[in-house]
This record gives sequence, structure tokens and C-alpha cells, in this order.
Amino acid sequence: MNRRRFLKTAASSSLMLRVAGCSAANPVADRPNLFIYIADDQYRSSLGCYGATPSHTPNIDRLANQGMRFTSCFTQSSICTPNRGTLFTGMYPLKHGAHANHSGFYDGVKSLPNYMKESGYRACIVGKDHIAKPSDLYRWEFRIEKSAERMPGADGPERDRHRKTDFDQVEKFITAKDRRPFCLVHGASLPHAPNLTELPNGLKGYDASNWYLDYELGRYLELFERHGILDSMVILYVNDNESQQPRSKFTLFETGLQVPMILRWPGKVKAGMVCDAMVGFIDILPTLLEIVQRDIPANIDGKSMLDLWQGRTGRHHEELFASYTGVLVSTQRQETPYPIRSLRDRRYKYIRYLNYQVGHPKQNGAFFPYEQLFDLSIDPGENDNLVTDPGFQAIRQAMSAKVDAWMARMGDQGVESERQTLQKYPAKQTL
Repeated sequence: MNRRRFLKTAASSSLMLRVAGCSAANPVADRPNLFIYIADDQYRSSLGCYGATPSHTPNIDRLANQGMRFTSCFTQSSICTPNRGTLFTGMYPLKHGAHANHSGFYDGVKSLPNYMKESGYRACIVGKDHIAKPSDLYRWEFRIEKSAERMPGADGPERDRHRKTDFDQVEKFITAKDRRPFCLVHGASLPHAPNLTELPNGLKGYDASNWYLDYELGRYLELFERHGILDSMVILYVNDNESQQPRSKFTLFETGLQVPMILRWPGKVKAGMVCDAMVGFIDILPTLLEIVQRDIPANIDGKSMLDLWQGRTGRHHEELFASYTGVLVSTQRQETPYPIRSLRDRRYKYIRYLNYQVGHPKQNGAFFPYEQLFDLSIDPGENDNLVTDPGFQAIRQAMSAKVDAWMARMGDQGVESERQTLQKYPAKQTL
């Protein structure tokens, strides 16, 4: 073999190694394994590391002590499907298409499993992803369903969704003879209602559900440690949205959007850190893409948090938008459009109800005004609506104009967008 052909062959082999997600020295030395654990309808205040006393979340608390805890993480909606869609795509819900609960992405929208496979990672979803309707690009290379065995306390048919994680299959995935690093996503069914009844340790109801969620996270951590990969990987813990209470889920109040985010990455992120920067679900995918050394596409709405994670900056977003889509396209259809839009900055929160003439279908028919404006610095509970106060008209007008411009960028038509979703998923095609 002459020198030119040797160099060409060597370069080709090197490229193959990079595409496969490994290096000659260490398969995951510069591109770590990734693990994302997504809770379902969890109160942020029910985690010990966020102030719960007593704490029923020792493994989550330990993650926080060993890494970074975020105090200002926000979802971009207040229901499952659009939030998970945003986590997977880095896009706002009206842009990726899965803005109605139990819906799916627009055709042509790439998401986490596509990007990971293209980057030389093997991507796997365990349990619930909640992207219920098919699209042309949304598919995982690996998928692990829950086991047939119910969790303790999952009594009665209404709790059939609460099934144990199949850790035998998880272990086979992480130890497979595949030189590519992995991106593993666990979508929990807990602590979403209905609550577990009673566990052998005496906990009942929400506390039991919260404890068992934490227990399964602990099983993952033990598995990673047993195989010697725990301290070389990125672990991210989040919740999709808060629970089904007034002014929480199905609304754009802070209690519907503000969620826990905890990061563990030894050697890259200092232990015991608390981050107050404003971040969102739109930022998770671009951060992962930077970690796996992939360019961030221009159509992604979020921005990488890597500089924030590694202490090179203490600021991130100065404002974040959010949306809520009122229609539901599962078998339990909700066909009354009830779109809500909001904008939050470091101090103020602006909310707009686009179909305020009707009662909120998911809030016992409660009526809300067309606009609300809150000063979060003195009114974190969002009780004093300043929208008609003469002293706040400049702020109201500026934030309203920003929402108008954002909706235009998203192709968001409010009530009409919800009607189009109902047409796309007619009743006979719903799950």
C-alpha cells in the first residue's frame, strides 16, 4: 500500500470511529453516555432538595448534592405531550406540532432519536414518551416497554398504567456489544394520578407514588455504578409539568410551568451547585447536541446550557414564552378550543387567554380575563392582576407586542390552530 492510499484509508477509518461515537482510546472519553429521567406530574415542592419535609426522594436529593440544582427551570407548556415534544426537539410546541395532548409532531420535524443516531449514539426510550400520533421521522432505534408486573400499591384497573420498569432489558441495552455511546431516556408514569395505595414501607397516596418514582431512579443509579459508568456520564432529572390542581396543570401560571431540573456530571459540573439562571425545556436538546459534538440546527428555538453548566456564565434566557392548547385528541376528546399564551421575564409575567369568552374546560369552567400581568418580584403567587393599572401600561403593551411577534414566528393562529389539530386527528382516528 502506498503512502497516499494508507493516509486515505486511515482517515476513512478515523471518520468511521467518530461517526460510531467512539475513539481509539476510549469509546466515551469525549462524548459521554447520556441519561434523562422524566417524572410525570410531580410537585416541585415535594422533592426534598426543593424544600419538602420529610423528604421521600432520597435519590433525587443525592443527585442534587452531587451536581447542580436549577431554581428557575420552566416548561414551554403545562401538559405532557407538548413538553416532552419540546424536550425532544428544542422547539416551542406550536412549531414542532405536538401542541395538543396525545398528538404528534409535524412531518419533517427531527427530534432527539434522529439526532442521536446521526451523531453515532444509540438512543432508547423506556416507558412513556407520550408522543402519541405518528409522523414520518419520529422513531427510536430502541424502545423498552414497561414490564407486565404492576408496581406495589397499583391496585385496581385504574392503576394499570403503573407497571415496573424492566431493568433486565435496560441492563441488556447498556451492556450491549455496541461501541457507540448511548442516550437513554426514562419516561416515568409516576407520580401522575391515580396515586398508589399503600407501600410496604407504610407510605400512601402521592407520597407513595413519589417514593416509588425515586426508588426506580435509584435502581438506575445502582445499575450504572455496578457497570462502572456512573461517574463518566451525564444524568439529567426533570419533571414534565406539575400536578392536576387549580392554577397548575392546564394553566400558564408559575405553578404549571416551573419544574425541577437536576444535573449530575462529575468532573464537568461541580457538586452542590445551585443555578438561578432562567432555563427552559427548549434548551435541553441543543445542550445535548453540543455535548455530542454536533452543530445545532438553526430552526431550534433553545440554546445550549453548556457554558452555564460549566460555570462560564451565570445568565441564560432573559425571557421565555409558553403556550397551552385546550383541545384534546385522545379517546376522551376535548373539542372546545382554549388557547393560552404567556411571556415571562426576570420580573414580570404576561398571560393572554385567546378564547376568554368561555370557561376554562379543565379548571371547572372558571373564567379568566383576556389579559393578566403580574409583578413576580412582589407577587410570586400571581394574585394581583396589574393589567389595568395605569402605571404598568407600557410594560403590558411591550409584552403583548412580543407575544404577537412570537406567535407570528411560530405560525400560531390561536383558536384556528386548535381547530386544525382537531381536523388533523378526527375522532375515529384518535387513540
